[in-house]
Amino acid sequence: MRKVRREIAEVARLAACHVSKTARRGAPGYAGKKAKEPVIGIRQRGGDLRFFHAEDVKAGTLATYIKENIADDVDVIMTDELITYPYALKRAGVPDHKHKTVRHRA
Repeated sequence: MRKVRREIAEVARLAACHVSKTARRGAPGYAGKKAKEPVIGIRQRGGDLRFFHAEDVKAGTLATYIKENIADDVDVIMTDELITYPYALKRAGVPDHKHKTVRHRA
């Protein structure tokens, strides 16, 4: 029987979201969208998930976190459809072919 060797690509997953300080609209102390804080999450396949509080989720800010936390030799960077990611990855010097997008909408 022949053994088949599979290469597993190094994958980094990048996500940006906003975390609300209150659970729901109308709750006591609800301050609207301004109360939400941007959070960036980065995870290497099989590695730890790291979260960072950021000023915003603009391309320049995301590019800084990408440069500081994702190795140059990563094979693939997975993101969702946030329009800022392609610009941020370009600013960080990541080639287009390394970026893959997950569509949350069908």
